[in-house]
Amino acid sequence: MKKITSLLNKLKNITPPDIFIRKTLIKIIESNLGFKVSIEKVFFNQKTGIITLKINSLEKTVLFLKKGLIIEKINQSLKENLIKDIV
Repeated sequence: MKKITSLLNKLKNITPPDIFIRKTLIKIIESNLGFKVSIEKVFFNQKTGIITLKINSLEKTVLFLKKGLIIEKINQSLKENLIKDIV
């Protein structure tokens, strides 16, 4: 019984794969902000919960105006509070 409990505790801490988080963010940006971002320009650090985007300054300004909304929507979509900030 002890082995099953330890296995379940390990499975409880599994996070979604990086690619899934990046694709989810791209969909949310496209639907809420109206511009497209390629997956190669999105980087996610799972330890810190920070997403880094390599986009032009106009798109970055629009994103930062609605950053709170984007973070809230991606965390709701993932059903976890994984994303702490977007840079």
